[in-house]
Amino acid sequence: SWGRFVERSAAYQPWIWTTGNHELDFAPKIGEKKAFKPFTHRYSTPYRASGSTEPFWYSIKRGPAHIIVLASYSSYGKYTPQYTWLEEE
Repeated sequence: SWGRFVERSAAYQPWIWTTGNHELDFAPKIGEKKAFKPFTHRYSTPYRASGSTEPFWYSIKRGPAHIIVLASYSSYGKYTPQYTWLEEE
């Protein structure tokens, strides 16, 4: 699996994670009603440090670089939490 593939590398250096269609894991027919549940338990993101309310969008500042991570599977229209956070960022 992807997790096992990157485990050795991710254990020793920071990675910048984001969600996509492979992390959705939404299957209400079998009782799994929370999307991205495995992602939120497996991959740590520094979202609180950037003032984000969710681990799916956040920013990182490294030297002169300001890296912004956005989530295409989260609402991003005007007045949504992700949009509001990005405007403040």
